[in-house]
Amino acid sequence: VNLGDVFIYLGKLDSALLFEQAALEIFQKNGMKGNAGSAYRRIGQIYQKEGDTKKADENWHLASYWYIKRSNQTNLANTYGFLTSLYQNEKSKDSSLYYARKQLAFLKLAESKDMGATYSNLYKSFELNGNIDSAYIYKGLALQATEKALEDKVTNLVAFQNESFKEQERLQQLEQEKIETKNKLRNYTLFGVLGVFLF
Repeated sequence: VNLGDVFIYLGKLDSALLFEQAALEIFQKNGMKGNAGSAYRRIGQIYQKEGDTKKADENWHLASYWYIKRSNQTNLANTYGFLTSLYQNEKSKDSSLYYARKQLAFLKLAESKDMGATYSNLYKSFELNGNIDSAYIYKGLALQATEKALEDKVTNLVAFQNESFKEQERLQQLEQEKIETKNKLRNYTLFGVLGVFLF
C-alpha cells in the first residue's frame, strides 16, 4: 500500500503530495528513476483534485515518459485515461480522442480484459468531436464490457461464497468429530475406572 494513495483516498492532498515528492527524491537518490512513473501519476491525480489541471497534465506526461521507458503498458494506458478525461473536461477534442485511442492501443498490447472505462473514454471523445456513429459504437462496447465485468465479479463472488460455505461445513464436521472423540475418550475412561473397581 502506498501512503500517497491512502492520503489521496482520505482527501488529505497536502500529505499525499509530500509523500509522493519524497518518493521521487528516494527514487532519484537510489538510482531507481524508473519507478518514478507511479509517483508522477499520483501527483497528477493530486493536482487534478486540487483543480490545477496544468500541473496534473505535466505530471501525467512525466508519468507516461517513465512508463514508456519501463514498457509498463497497463499503467501507461491508465495514465492516458487520466489525460483523456482531463482533455474531455477541457473540451479539447483532438487531444481527448488522441489519448483515448492510445489508451485503447496500450490496453490491447497489455491484453487487458477490463476495457469498459477505455470504451467509455472513446465514446465521450467521439461524442465531443461530433462523430455520433463512432460514439454510439463505443457506448455499446462500454456497456457490454461493464456488464461482462459485473458478471465476472458476480461469478467470482458466488464461487468464493461456495468455497467459504464448504470450508465452514468442513470446520463444523471437524468440530463434531472432536466432540465425538472427547465423548468416546470420556466413556472409555469411565468404563476403565469402573472396570478397575469392579474387578
